[in-house]
Amino acid sequence: MMRKLFDMDKRDYDPNGKAFIRPSARCIAIENGRVAMVHSLKYDYYKFPGGGIEPGEDPADALLRETAEEAGRRILPESIAEYGLVRRAQKSEYPDTEYFVQDNYYYLCTLASEPTAQRLDDYEAEERFTLEYVTPEQAIAVNRTHDHGPKDQQMLEREARVLELLRTEGYFDGPVLRLWHTGFAEIPLPDIHHGRRNADFGQGFYLSDDLDFSRRWAKERREMQTYINEYTLPLDGLRVRRLHRDAEWFDYIFQNRAGKPDDLAEYDVITGPIANDTLYDTWGILTSGLVSRGKALSVLSNGPAYRQVVIKTEKAAAQLQWQSARQMTVEEIRGSRETVRREEQDYQAFLAGALGEVIAALRD
Repeated sequence: MMRKLFDMDKRDYDPNGKAFIRPSARCIAIENGRVAMVHSLKYDYYKFPGGGIEPGEDPADALLRETAEEAGRRILPESIAEYGLVRRAQKSEYPDTEYFVQDNYYYLCTLASEPTAQRLDDYEAEERFTLEYVTPEQAIAVNRTHDHGPKDQQMLEREARVLELLRTEGYFDGPVLRLWHTGFAEIPLPDIHHGRRNADFGQGFYLSDDLDFSRRWAKERREMQTYINEYTLPLDGLRVRRLHRDAEWFDYIFQNRAGKPDDLAEYDVITGPIANDTLYDTWGILTSGLVSRGKALSVLSNGPAYRQVVIKTEKAAAQLQWQSARQMTVEEIRGSRETVRREEQDYQAFLAGALGEVIAALRD
């Protein structure tokens, strides 16, 4: 069974009504830090190549067909590997149906270098679908900030969140990582033994490869200055473990927060999604035994996808190269914290709905 990445459910429909079900298969092709995306030149958004799975059609066959039609490129069949599933649900725009359900199956693929002729549907031709290799940051920014006319923003946000997960899970990593750490001092020589043993990924020096995220988690402390320290980390010769939002990630954080021995202590560097303060607030509920393992993972898979990079050994610390430190202003810190507060409120609203379903199921 393909792992669930996250759900997108507007809850704007009557679940007892008739559903219009339309599964899809989508191609993730990454080359040299860029990803192949179909760009709608008319409405200025990016989507992964792929589309609907016909009744009785194998998902892999649909993936090959739809990618060739939309992108004008052939997938090398032997390269296909499962990545994950996104389930989308909302009120239906189709006749005689109440709500729309779409299971989007994402696959990691390699595209052949030779282009082929596109075979576009009328609306795709009207939108002038064009294959482009772009950075994840570019596609995310376009989908979230540009005017897309009548296009469904939930669909565009789905693609942005998948791109964030791919970035979080290291699929765009090069040989050298650029990293940041926010604290109350300049830290040219980090101490990997300074932090808590019961942190997410155990004891170590925690950084992020997302400068915006590092700004958001800056804090104020009386009579102290706040700094963003910048580093580079060459990965050559290091044992790196990349965690994803899955059962292994869930269990590893749970064991570390319970103070149990570090199961991944042999690695020099561990990277993976961060468990933010809102997750900690709900951790007891999700691990109480009242919520199934699958439901807990589904709940934890929602919310912003930020990556933390943890230096676990002296070997990795020796390769971490301090570049500079910049002092943050009070206004910058407070503005960033307001962004975090809004994200937490959004997650708490989602969590309330998800736990409401759990409680209703327990009553039944």
